[in-house]
Amino acid sequence: MIVPPKACIPQTVIEQGVDLKFEFRLFGRAVKYLLPVISALEQIDRFGLGARRYRFELKGIIHSQTQRMVWYRGQYYKEAVTAAVLPNYELQNVTGAVIVLCTPLRIRHGGRLMQTLSFQTLIRYITKRIAAITERYGGWIDKEEAGRVLSLAENIQAVNEAFKVTQMERYSNRINRKMNFSGLSERIEYKGELSPFVPWLYAAQSLHIGRNTTFGMGNTGLFYLSWKNGRGWKTVLL
Repeated sequence: MIVPPKACIPQTVIEQGVDLKFEFRLFGRAVKYLLPVISALEQIDRFGLGARRYRFELKGIIHSQTQRMVWYRGQYYKEAVTAAVLPNYELQNVTGAVIVLCTPLRIRHGGRLMQTLSFQTLIRYITKRIAAITERYGGWIDKEEAGRVLSLAENIQAVNEAFKVTQMERYSNRINRKMNFSGLSERIEYKGELSPFVPWLYAAQSLHIGRNTTFGMGNTGLFYLSWKNGRGWKTVLL
């Protein structure tokens, strides 16, 4: 999965000489493709990027968690390649959460892009995403717990919804035409007993949800709100 540079969301002209910093995430068994990915990036100056094949130069590959160089100046450092385990975060007494859509969220229903996002729909797509990744790349998902939280999600209300549709396109050299990558952006606030959903919401930040996640779509950010002593909201950032 590619996490696109922030400079490219929304679509922006990248000037010559500007560094593009983006992230590749390889899940489970997909780690075996690391060397082919590095080899392709090494040759980016020959093949270029985008519909017009603009030339870029690979400067380095850094492990995002340890900050160790995986590749630098033509040298591959195998010892820097280590797996990162996704933490299982839990919080208690969480009664509110704000979900921020960092890249367009693409969920379709009946062939049309959804213009709103109920909490149950959000949890359904998170559990589906985790199930799909574990099936393809290894690992497991507690299906009973996934079913339980999906049922509980019916009780969570959406408040202060502030969505808009961000128009985006991507040119595909494989099919030789532009593809529509439009989706929901901005944020939405949910209210209710959210503590059981914290691990799932946290995982979604790393795994993304919806369509075209391979290209970085459906990237979410969030912060939680907790009630403290009946006197107000306490913000807990992750």
